[in-house]
Amino acid sequence: MVDIPLTEFHAAYLNDITKDRDGNLYVSDLMGNAIYKIDRTDRVTLLARMYAPSGLCYHNDRLYAVGWERPALYGISPEGEVDIITTDTNFRHLDGIDVDSAGQLYFSDRSAGVIYRCCPEGTDLTVVVDHLQNPGDIACDRRHGLLLIPHPESVASLFREHPNGFSIDSAFAS
Repeated sequence: MVDIPLTEFHAAYLNDITKDRDGNLYVSDLMGNAIYKIDRTDRVTLLARMYAPSGLCYHNDRLYAVGWERPALYGISPEGEVDIITTDTNFRHLDGIDVDSAGQLYFSDRSAGVIYRCCPEGTDLTVVVDHLQNPGDIACDRRHGLLLIPHPESVASLFREHPNGFSIDSAFAS
């Protein structure tokens, strides 16, 4: 475990973490408006500045982030350049993000109770599950084709993808 030096970076609210295929870690600081990179030698650097980054996901040599206060799907280059990939007037507070085995990005809107899917380029934006209560961080089980969505009160649901959409596979209490 690596402690991010508060005196140097003023980390305020570390929110999410992901890693790339080389073992580098990326950490979002929601209140500090920053994304940090921690390399394999434990060196911490400020990768990017963006307003209220929440969920993070690394896929095909690109870091993706979702924004909490300025809700959009963002792409972050290795040099720290932040680009908006897709946004929608219905987005409210984006939180979790992950990628499935086909390379599709899934991300949650905690306030709207919705899970979206889109291509890494931001096209084909689709609501895949709605009417949820505060879906936060999500996970794709790439081996079994499942989407894990946590709910309040320590309950989670597994959704299985079918040609016509998703259906609940099971629900369990943790």
